[in-house]
Amino acid sequence: MILDEIQSGLGRLGSWWGADIAGISPDILLVGKILGGGVMPVGAVVATAKMFGPLNDDPLLHSSTFAGSPIATAAATATIRVLGEEGIIERTRLLGPQVLELAQHAVRRCAGLVNEVRGQGLLIGIDFVSGEAATEFMIGLLDQHVIPSYSLNSTNVLRLTPPALLDSDDLDWLSRALEGAATHVVRSLAHAS
Repeated sequence: MILDEIQSGLGRLGSWWGADIAGISPDILLVGKILGGGVMPVGAVVATAKMFGPLNDDPLLHSSTFAGSPIATAAATATIRVLGEEGIIERTRLLGPQVLELAQHAVRRCAGLVNEVRGQGLLIGIDFVSGEAATEFMIGLLDQHVIPSYSLNSTNVLRLTPPALLDSDDLDWLSRALEGAATHVVRSLAHAS
């Protein structure tokens, strides 16, 4: 089993890995994004000894332009250390439900425009009834200086992936931004019809 934890791993969901939450142990785990701590692009493939065996037998089966970079290695090592030592994963576990509740509360203004707000940790998805509604909500957030992520595989879903370093002032600001975006989408779509 190959599990892609590039976005969901290293604490984003409130645990080291989404696999931990699901109670599974993949044979191969894909890791990236946060692994470089936001200062260095780093990706990794973590595998069981059995799955990695053929690469150990013939290292020419696998190569990488940037493999072995001392700077990338230092960034990844520091990131893993900080996640553990500074309680970032626990903080994510505590902040996630708060951000989810802020999003759920804000979209109540969007009656009939949102199918669902779902999430785990600090990976929150707002599932709109249309790509147009998701786009207008995104524009509303951008106007409030909040940068959401769109979903490549579903134009109806807008993702919120805030950092685990949010404090109470940041949460208040995010709440106002979400409320403003909800007002924006309702007004925009009302004028369009």
